[in-house]
Amino acid sequence: MYINNISGVTPFQSKQKLMSNCLKTGSTVSASVLFANAIKEVGNPSRIIDEYYENEYMCSPNKLIGYSLSRFSPAEKYEFMHRADEIKLKRGAFRGIVNAKNEDNSPRFNADESLIIFDEVSDNIQKYPEIFKRILDEKDEEGNAKFSAEDCVVLMRDAEFIDNNPAAFNSALKIKNTEAADYKRLMLEIVAQKEKELAEAEAELEAQKESEAKIKEEQNALKLEEKLAVLRKQSEEKALRRAEEKRIKLEKKAKAKADWDEKTGWVSPERIFEKVQAAVAARTPLILESGEILPDEIRDKMAKNIVKTPKKAAQIVNMRYKNLQPVFDEKDCCEIISDLTSYYRVHPDNNCSLRAIDKDGKPFFTSEQCKELLKINTDRCWYIEHQFHSINRDFTSDEIVEMVKNLDFTRRFSFRELLYEKSENGEYKYSVAECIEKCRG
Repeated sequence: MYINNISGVTPFQSKQKLMSNCLKTGSTVSASVLFANAIKEVGNPSRIIDEYYENEYMCSPNKLIGYSLSRFSPAEKYEFMHRADEIKLKRGAFRGIVNAKNEDNSPRFNADESLIIFDEVSDNIQKYPEIFKRILDEKDEEGNAKFSAEDCVVLMRDAEFIDNNPAAFNSALKIKNTEAADYKRLMLEIVAQKEKELAEAEAELEAQKESEAKIKEEQNALKLEEKLAVLRKQSEEKALRRAEEKRIKLEKKAKAKADWDEKTGWVSPERIFEKVQAAVAARTPLILESGEILPDEIRDKMAKNIVKTPKKAAQIVNMRYKNLQPVFDEKDCCEIISDLTSYYRVHPDNNCSLRAIDKDGKPFFTSEQCKELLKINTDRCWYIEHQFHSINRDFTSDEIVEMVKNLDFTRRFSFRELLYEKSENGEYKYSVAECIEKCRG
């Protein structure tokens, strides 16, 4: 492989010993292997690694022509290249993210932030570009950009709701010191209040019309007032009943959660993060509440991912089934957080189907199955929900996992025909595995 010389750095192709040592590991030389070997050969190997990524990017058929990526490092452009197909399908969204500017014309988002936004909400940005621009343009009291990359993701998840209720969104933006996660609740309250005011105005107008037609004497007016007072009292009593029901429901939920926490020995995200930070700082092993000691490699990877995406890491720990039982124990959480980039869409709102419980109130999927499903970067949730509501055939959790892992085949019409085909005695002719195998063949 030939890589152009960079001024002040020995050409990559001339490091024959370095290359020969690396190639002993296989035909493909990863950036990490090159970097490790390069330290022995040159004083500053980062330039060689950059050259490697640049060459990989320029030689790839998936390089992104027509996009302004000059501000990104070779390694970052190399990362973009792996999403080339999806980026080309959502050109407008990608350009809107990477070209976003601050007031001083500096880039709004770095590479990591750009990738997180693109992975999470590129569909909504593509569909609602004006809403994304409105969010980017919002300023705080000091005149700085109000919303971070994480805030943009939270808000753009509700882009359709914002598009349907622009006035409520504008009103919510005027409320100071509001977290991005609270805007949906504020907008719902504003919309509900407007609807209530409209309904009350219509009711009042109707009552006034009726009164003008029927009430001619002061006595009738007084009776109407008494009736309205009764209605107000009934409304207040109804509101109090609803508030009490809600309070009882929340108390039951809190108790159920506390019972599960005690029963399973659940450890909070804050506690896990604190232990990891302390262990890394002291260079001591990471010890679980059970007393088990995890490898230092897991501890160090966890520390990096917690710093990089703390919210995503916390969501893994907080993930619970619909009966409030924690999905993962402490060891599972640590192992997942150490390999967090392998897991997709861990936000609870995106994983309702994984948290399902059966008719007996027990988890439908095991924690190991949830791990498998979270590693599949597809619209698996929609597919799982579809199978849950199938009126023709009940599936086991193993069968659903197998279907999700083979979506290329199970989405086919021929698969559905085989799946629901019955024999003369009314039983299904083929198992799920047999249907998949027939479609694969």
